Parts: sequence; structure tokens; C-alpha cells
Amino acid sequence: MNIESLVETDVEAVYAYTATEVVRSKLSEKPFFSIIDEDDQYLGVITSRDIFRQSYHLVVDCLKDKPKVYPDHALLDTISLMLRLQEEALPVFHNDDSFMGVVSKDKLVSFLLRYTVHLENQAVQGKNL
Repeated sequence: MNIESLVETDVEAVYAYTATEVVRSKLSEKPFFSIIDEDDQYLGVITSRDIFRQSYHLVVDCLKDKPKVYPDHALLDTISLMLRLQEEALPVFHNDDSFMGVVSKDKLVSFLLRYTVHLENQAVQGKNL
């Protein structure tokens, strides 16, 4: 299975030269943001971990390179990549390398939990036949 259906495309953007305090105040509402420049061009994805890792004053200073993934990226490979790099979210790109959205660890875990419950229900139903 790939990650396409798990990509969050409605990602709130903040400008690169926004004060980190502004983003910190929004972190309870959203766990990640896309960062854009003054021309509305994508620069990266920032998470709470990026913001709190260092005490920077501007969002652009908190940016950390994150690997690109694509909608056809395998679910298990994406999870492995996140765990290995200790990332909460990764940017997802269209095949033309334009920013598509974000896949988050929370979304992946939620999907896996629902899928596990579904499989358990199927197993129980199979035993009852």
C-alpha cells in the first residue's frame, strides 16, 4: 500500500520570516506547517520538534532538511524513514516535484490502528461462520 490517501494536502503555510513565537502559539492546533518565502514558494515543512529544538527567533532558522516522499511511496517504507530520522512529518511531492502536502506520523499510526481493528473484526467474523 502507498501513502497517497494519507497525505494531508490542506497544510497551513507560514512565511519564512515569521517569529517562532507565532508558530509556537499555533502548535496546539496544528502539529506542522509548510514554510513559504515572500513569493509563496515552498521552502520546507516545520514541526514542533523543529521549533523547540533550538531557540531561534525566525521560522526560517528552524528549518531542517527532510527527505522528499511521493504519493506512491510505500507505507512501511515511509514509517521506517520517519522512525529512522525521528521525524513527525515529511513533505510529499507530486512527480513534477511540486509540493503536494504532508504525511504525518499521527496520520500513519491512526490508519494502522483502524486497519488492525478491521483485520481483527474480520478474524472474529471468520471464526463465527
